[in-house]
Amino acid sequence: MKWPWKKNKNQHPVPAEVPDAWDSYPCQVDHASASIFLNMYYAHVAPLASHGHVLWATLQIFDPGEHGMGTQAVADVLNPPEDAITGAAINAGLHYVGRLRNNGEWQLFLYGKEGQLDQLNNILARVMKGQGLEYRSGSKPDPDWSCYTDFLYPDTERHRWMMDFKVVEQLRSHNDPLAVPRVIDHCVVFPGKEGVDEFCSKVQAQGFVTDINERDDEYSPFVLEVRREDPVTLQGIHAVVMEVAGLAEQYGGDYDGLGCSVVSADEVSA
Repeated sequence: MKWPWKKNKNQHPVPAEVPDAWDSYPCQVDHASASIFLNMYYAHVAPLASHGHVLWATLQIFDPGEHGMGTQAVADVLNPPEDAITGAAINAGLHYVGRLRNNGEWQLFLYGKEGQLDQLNNILARVMKGQGLEYRSGSKPDPDWSCYTDFLYPDTERHRWMMDFKVVEQLRSHNDPLAVPRVIDHCVVFPGKEGVDEFCSKVQAQGFVTDINERDDEYSPFVLEVRREDPVTLQGIHAVVMEVAGLAEQYGGDYDGLGCSVVSADEVSA
């Protein structure tokens, strides 16, 4: 299931200062490479009934680069006007939710009220004056926030990739030789006993060791520890995660993350 939270119909009002929960991920949009930068916080509150229109501002990427997402030189030029545009838009009562870079375009997405496109256009005209770059804007009704939930928000595979990337980057920050195999602990939860034995049988056939723990939780009383030695290069560990997660889903469970120890260069050379 792509959208992990029930739509709350604005049961939890957004604070005056929106939490900073920005993250990014690579993907494909219209069969072309893309990068999405997203404030993940809004997943907890969308849709906002008071802001039922999605607005966008598209800036020209003057040097698309090999993949159409722009070069570092483009980022150096466009980051300041992006900050100015989105800062002024937020002050005008809009919610800046994300950015898409794809096919030579740098596109900002915001949510606001009917009629706020004029405010956004005034901001764009002021910020982009003298920049020498083309830009355009638009808006449409989106009361369900489908642009955010169904387009910008990562699907299950990309969300897991983001989590795996964070683990790998944390290890890399400790100078971990990622290609060295070590025991990786995967956590899988089940809502009941059904499917647990079948899942264990399948992953054990792939060389995993499993431990089953029961806990006092009506939604996920069965917690499985699934362990195997693997390297933690991003491509490699992500493939393993998707394998375990796919089997968990097949038998009615949910994948709940991984953990492993840091390996030092001294341990490798010893």
